[in-house]
Amino acid sequence: MTRGRCLASAAVVALALVVTRHAGADEGPEASRRAGLQKFEEGLKAIAAGDHGGALAAFDASNSLLPSPNSELYMARCYVALGKTASAHAMFLLAAEHAEERLVDVGERRYVATHDTAVREAAAIEGDVPKLAILVPPDAGSVVVKKNGAVVAAPAAPTATDPGHITIDVTGPRLVPFHAELDLAKAESRRVDVRIEHVPTAVVRLKLPEPRPPGLAARIAGDLVDELDLSAPHPVDPGTCVVDVTAPGYKPFHWAKGCADRESVEVDVRLAASDVLDGMDAPARAATTSGTPRWMFWTAGGASIAMLGTAAVVAADERPAGAFLALGGLFGAAAVALALTAEPGATETRPLRPLAYALGGAGLVAVGVGAYSGVQARLADDAAASHCPTLSTCDGIGVGGGRDAHDQARLSTITFVAGAALLAGGGVVYFTAPRSGGVTVTPTGGPSGAGLRMGGAW
Repeated sequence: MTRGRCLASAAVVALALVVTRHAGADEGPEASRRAGLQKFEEGLKAIAAGDHGGALAAFDASNSLLPSPNSELYMARCYVALGKTASAHAMFLLAAEHAEERLVDVGERRYVATHDTAVREAAAIEGDVPKLAILVPPDAGSVVVKKNGAVVAAPAAPTATDPGHITIDVTGPRLVPFHAELDLAKAESRRVDVRIEHVPTAVVRLKLPEPRPPGLAARIAGDLVDELDLSAPHPVDPGTCVVDVTAPGYKPFHWAKGCADRESVEVDVRLAASDVLDGMDAPARAATTSGTPRWMFWTAGGASIAMLGTAAVVAADERPAGAFLALGGLFGAAAVALALTAEPGATETRPLRPLAYALGGAGLVAVGVGAYSGVQARLADDAAASHCPTLSTCDGIGVGGGRDAHDQARLSTITFVAGAALLAGGGVVYFTAPRSGGVTVTPTGGPSGAGLRMGGAW
């Protein structure tokens, strides 16, 4: 194409754009049309000066401001001048397509010449367009193909490519990067066979306990595994495969084994409950202990001895001792349970809630016995009063009734006090016992992000 032909065609196109400006005032804002026309005129001047790179940029800007098949036609011609025949051919076809749309949809006859010119010039350079095919083996997996630094699809069939120096880079997980360079000439057709070389790889899969403890974190070969990928296969380098799993309330899990190339290994992760005091020195253990206080053991034990002693005294005085014996047994059982749960290290592994319920239930029974004994004392006292005309004068029935009323009142007092103590002890155990369930909020993290995990058990 000669420079004179370019300038003559440019004059025709410029006239068409001017007509478009007046006939199509509704195609866009006036300022945008003026700017588009100005950029088109700058492109014409750049062509006249032999600056096809500058002209291409100007026509591209004009087409963005004022879309026109004529701008695309001149962009294609600039590509031809720059030796980019593949880009030129594609732009000629695009200009012809848009010109035909204007002709059919709007009836703008002035674009007939643009359409025919674009089709003719595309056909003239079609044989000069180089073709390039990039063949990636099907077993390559997920790969990224870059041509001259830009990510592209890997076409199996030859694809139009601008001539010149071409670089091809292919990368993928656990693959040796592939790199190739070539010089693609005008009208040349080339094929690049991508050689895939896998990095030696073993695969580790985790078999985790279900349900998973809240806050569980796993590391494979030192890398933190994303929480969403815990059940997925994890490729690692052959050699010693190492897995570490941690979770609040459990002992750390560690696994190591030699793994060969292409070997698949499943790791059965078994977590054992741990004590938060494990590994602490004596002062730290004392400061950290949050289980049942030992004073509760001594209190319960002392109360048991007192009840049993009272039962012995009452029995020696020929009075009922069964209630005191029962209370003494209850306090003794509580003392044994408290002694066991107060041992260092037991606060995390031994359930204290059942003990709290037992103490509370015993307290309620004792309070019930106290209430019943109080009622019986009142009834016995009322019955004895009718046989005692004065405070110092009672017949035999009145004396016996008074003694019975006194015994029932004493039993009521003791059982009420014991019941209150048991209820208080149950409350302390309940609220000081470490919870194995309940709602927990634990921070989590992984290569793809971080967050909070909420879980619980009831």
